[in-house]
Amino acid sequence: MDVLRDTMAVTGALFALLIGATVFTLVLRAFGTDRWVSSLLAPTAASSMYGPLLVVMLMLALCAFVLDAFEMTFVLRHSCGYYLADKGTDLRTVQDYLGHRDPRHTVHYTRVAGRRFEGLWK
Repeated sequence: MDVLRDTMAVTGALFALLIGATVFTLVLRAFGTDRWVSSLLAPTAASSMYGPLLVVMLMLALCAFVLDAFEMTFVLRHSCGYYLADKGTDLRTVQDYLGHRDPRHTVHYTRVAGRRFEGLWK
């Protein structure tokens, strides 16, 4: 049952990411970003075919860097939460470290901290 719940959570998160990216694209189009990019590429297109390609690749690299840095912040934050819970750190300390107001959010990290309970029944 836990696997099904986790799968649904990941699927929901990916679907929310897809919706967010679509809304973000529509908002940028509403502000005329597509015309701005087109005008940015026009001078380079006259000189060679590789100019616009290079500009687009640089813009994609910049966007990917910014988005990856943003996403990695959240990935590392959760990784630290799981590590601290697995290490046996007090739940209040983990809660304070992660900035959770409600301890029910922090308890999520202890659910997979199986190493803490090894040897409990011996």
